[in-house]
Amino acid sequence: MKVKDADIDKYLELERNFWKPIHEERVKQKEIAGWRIFAVRYTGTGDEYNFATGTFFHDLSKLEKVYNVDVEKIHPGKDIQKTYQETLKSRELVKRNLLVMNSTINSTVPYKYLQVNFMNVKQGEGNVYINVENSVWKPVHEELARAGSKSGWSVWSVIYPGGSGTDYQFLTVDDFSEFTQIEMAGFESAFGKVHAGKNVDELMKQTNNSRILLRSELWELLDSSQWQ
Repeated sequence: MKVKDADIDKYLELERNFWKPIHEERVKQKEIAGWRIFAVRYTGTGDEYNFATGTFFHDLSKLEKVYNVDVEKIHPGKDIQKTYQETLKSRELVKRNLLVMNSTINSTVPYKYLQVNFMNVKQGEGNVYINVENSVWKPVHEELARAGSKSGWSVWSVIYPGGSGTDYQFLTVDDFSEFTQIEMAGFESAFGKVHAGKNVDELMKQTNNSRILLRSELWELLDSSQWQ
């Protein structure tokens, strides 16, 4: 979402007071697994977007019926159509992605910040890239999580939009419970521990050959629905 500075308070009020209860009902009805809203930190007027929302599903079959709750029952007496129009005026919906999680580490520590990394991977080499993430980097992130240096990590493939005209095909997401964790304290120690005796230069070469890191963004979790 792209939200003008003058509209931020109104936008967040609508997300929290109108849309969040709707998403919570969708969770209860098992339409979705959860919903979250993020502020994209360190953005300016020239950036494409400054907020993001995520709607999570347990499987793709849930996307066949993505919205089937009674909004008037959730907000009795409210002018629903007027609120829809207020929502449209409060922000610009810049883009949507359909993502599928490819890999993750087990962690029960809640996060406050996400570092979202956008990866460009050559067509036909997605499996090679995923293998590098799982064999080289997943054990490192697991060790960092055990040491308390991060809350989690995951890899996501972009299903839509797709094609040769898209600039990124995968995302990796680093989860942090505190801002100070973003420094990745203990990274070199964790890498050396899980890959002891291996050729570090060769591992880095495999990584660099498998993808191009286009950019990284810092997202701050502002609010969320219950999770099931």
